[in-house]
Amino acid sequence: MCDLFCADQREGRIADHFLWEIGERWKSVSMELRCLQSMLEEVIAYWRRYDSVAPELNDWIDRSIPMLHLPEEEKMEYFQVRNLFVCVWNL
Repeated sequence: MCDLFCADQREGRIADHFLWEIGERWKSVSMELRCLQSMLEEVIAYWRRYDSVAPELNDWIDRSIPMLHLPEEEKMEYFQVRNLFVCVWNL
């Protein structure tokens, strides 16, 4: 009778420990998932922002390539406009 009772107690402790480990792992995994979710939401927000300004930026780049061959003064003037664009859009 004592062997049966001791075995039940041991199995109960093993089961309790197993459930405790699972609970601790779940806490860790759920915390990581919350962090990853907020990081992913941030990436999506930045991607949407990029996606909204990318066509205009690409057009500007296409127009700017020939400007690289201008005299230094004209280049400076042209590219300062780009700096203003960056400040306005907070890029």
